[in-house]
Amino acid sequence: MTKGDRATGIKKKIAFLIKLAISITLLFWLFTKFDLQAHQFTPKEPMWLIVGIVATLIQPAIMGERWRIILSAYDLKTALSTLVKITYLSVFMGQFLPASIGGDAIRVVMIKRCGVRLTLGAVSTVIDRGFALIALFFLVPLAFVNDIKEFQNTETQIIAASLTFLMLVSPLVLAYMAPFFERKAHHRRWIRPIAYIASGMKHLICSPLKIFSVLSISLAVHLLSAVALWSVMMGLGSEISFWLGLTIFPAIILAQMLPVSLGGWGVREVAAISVLGMVGVNPQVALTSSVMLGIFYALASLPGAWYAFQWHKIDA
Repeated sequence: MTKGDRATGIKKKIAFLIKLAISITLLFWLFTKFDLQAHQFTPKEPMWLIVGIVATLIQPAIMGERWRIILSAYDLKTALSTLVKITYLSVFMGQFLPASIGGDAIRVVMIKRCGVRLTLGAVSTVIDRGFALIALFFLVPLAFVNDIKEFQNTETQIIAASLTFLMLVSPLVLAYMAPFFERKAHHRRWIRPIAYIASGMKHLICSPLKIFSVLSISLAVHLLSAVALWSVMMGLGSEISFWLGLTIFPAIILAQMLPVSLGGWGVREVAAISVLGMVGVNPQVALTSSVMLGIFYALASLPGAWYAFQWHKIDA
């Protein structure tokens, strides 16, 4: 092991410890501040909790199909079953790694075992994550048709509309500039990843069926997350309409995607209390619901634990 490798390993350990500290600190502070008790996790309507678990369990399977479509833009044919296994594995490992980024690293490493070049594996994962983010912004306009005062002022609407516009236009800009990046990539190696991403976007956008499928799956994944959180809240006896929940849940999903904590723990709970508080949800209910959602994600990732013990059998 070289000196550089040791330094990199130390940096990774420090980053892990920092994110672990952030998650533990935030959870300890929230549990103490709102005096969360064990009996608050007792469901009033257990059937709703089953709905939530099923919703989170389905997500990795359809995410695998989205990834398959994106890989096909590079003429890469990988078995759907393999991609689903890798996705479940990444979701499981993501419970112990920094938010979604750690799970994505697992996907890149595992897809390389299936004969996909490391660069293309990383690029396809970035595009996959990008479409997940873009689909999230498709739900932003819903915030303006509901009676949420925080979204009714002009400044907020302009900022939200601008961000949504940028997110929706960015794939088109990348696809349009694909030839430019491809030419520049021959002379500047650092542009090659951008060229790969732009090329993939171009192929996807030029195929209406593929781009529609990727966006539809991305929306379905977020819808299932909303169903899971809404089901948890209903199971705990909170009365909130699904339509209103769909309006505000994306902010919680976005928060847990930030790579500043382990598996989104702590950050997701802070976001849940803040966002659900906008519609009058009690902080204790919001905190309990968010923790339960995290537990559901962990339970839904258990197939990944099984694949982790059989990682040598995951191949193309």
